Amino acid sequence: MFERETEALEEVLLGFLETRRWYEGRGRVMSSCRITERVVLQGGRVGIVFVKLEYAEGDPETYVVPLSVWTEVLTGDATRVPHNAIVATLRASATENSRTLLVDALELPIPAQALAEAIVRGERKRGRLGELVTSFSEQGSDAGEPRPVSVDSVNATWRFDDRFVLKFFRRLEEGVSPEIEVGRFLGAHTNELVPRVAGDVEYRTGRSDRTTLAVLQYFVQHEGTMWSHAREELRRFYERALTVGRDIDTLQAPTRPLLEIAFESMPQDVGELIGAYKDVGAHLGKRTAELHLALASAPEDPAFAPEPFSSFDRRSVYQSLRNLSGTVLRTMRAELSNFTPYQAQTAAAILAREGDLLKRFEPVLSRKLTSMRIRCHGDYHLAQVLNTGKDVVIVDFEGDRTRALSERRRKRTPLRDVASMVHSFHHAAFTTLHDTSVVREADRATVFPWAIQWYTWVSASFMRAYLEHTAASSFLRADIAEVALLLDVFMLSKALHEFDAELKRPERRLDIVLHELAQLLGVAVS
Repeated sequence: MFERETEALEEVLLGFLETRRWYEGRGRVMSSCRITERVVLQGGRVGIVFVKLEYAEGDPETYVVPLSVWTEVLTGDATRVPHNAIVATLRASATENSRTLLVDALELPIPAQALAEAIVRGERKRGRLGELVTSFSEQGSDAGEPRPVSVDSVNATWRFDDRFVLKFFRRLEEGVSPEIEVGRFLGAHTNELVPRVAGDVEYRTGRSDRTTLAVLQYFVQHEGTMWSHAREELRRFYERALTVGRDIDTLQAPTRPLLEIAFESMPQDVGELIGAYKDVGAHLGKRTAELHLALASAPEDPAFAPEPFSSFDRRSVYQSLRNLSGTVLRTMRAELSNFTPYQAQTAAAILAREGDLLKRFEPVLSRKLTSMRIRCHGDYHLAQVLNTGKDVVIVDFEGDRTRALSERRRKRTPLRDVASMVHSFHHAAFTTLHDTSVVREADRATVFPWAIQWYTWVSASFMRAYLEHTAASSFLRADIAEVALLLDVFMLSKALHEFDAELKRPERRLDIVLHELAQLLGVAVS
């Protein structure tokens, strides 16, 4: 089946891709579609097809589509194939009350299991131009029963019993994924801080030309992510805040930089309301420090050895920050008339600080930086940390997929990860505040000052623990002024990126990111 007429299969796959939620080329004008590779696995049970899409403008994209042939019974209580799994109908039989379908192997349990079993069995299969190679760390094992985790995103994920998690990358990027590279490195240099890599699928066209298609990891028993954990804790925190909030005339919002607050004692009334979560913030800081210490622990390995900031690195960071802020502020100014009164007022106050914002970036260019660049997580936030009940496990080292693979493999200051987690605390506090199932709109003004307190002091606990555990590190040996500078610019950078991303979403939630930007710029908001 997988060797059927190429032109017909290309046409079918083009129509299929254009209707997928995970297709990233939506809105672009396509100039051509062609199949560049086919590899058959598991005795013909699964075929891997590479589909290259050329566009009128911009770079081409190649999508990897695992296909399987499936016979669907149309009578009785037989389970029907979901519509979004069907690529094409190959044959329909009115007399036999069945039809033969070409399906997306990542949408149905049995074909997905066949993919996992190909890894477990260590299959190697030649295609037209290269070879598909699977690897597995054990012998004589099976994959287990499949259960979908997420199949409608660009990375399809399946769980197999309590043994494995399979992540398949639908969009092809040449090179080894950081998920594999960093995952294997950390598995060898840490103990239970990250899921261990069990196996992978690579496409090879030469001795050194390797492209990651999928990764199989050992399953980590957990109770959910630290994002859901924080949201549930914030629900209880806001309930407690409402019982005392109306009795407090003034609750002073912290206005000093986070690094100053990090080494101060938490106000007693705030600490009582936050409760044990301040220790959770500190534990996350400790584990984040351990992550970065491990990533910087192999100076003999060129892929992971810490490197100093060169003048080129500083200029590159500065220019990217200037470009980002210029783009975001121009867009903000153009969108003012579409904002709510609160959003417009806050945005106008931010725009009035444009000169101050640009000045905040200048020391990156003018000051010689003594801290080091290392491999980092790259997309670090509360949803990337699993809550095991007793500890945390850090996951998803693929990085920000909006960036090219080469960009995601670059060494950067670990304070980017730190700033990203601080941003995540802010996002958790204020998305929960704006959730009417948690806080009634009539109560939001009462709870608002407490949201600032939670975000500030949990971030301070996180920051203090991180700095204490990296105090003797080789990569963060800078003075506190340099740490403050880098943290400040990357917190601003994260907020600017978030605003830009929020504008492109169908349902904009601009209040939260505008508040974060205003707070970072010292603009009074309510």
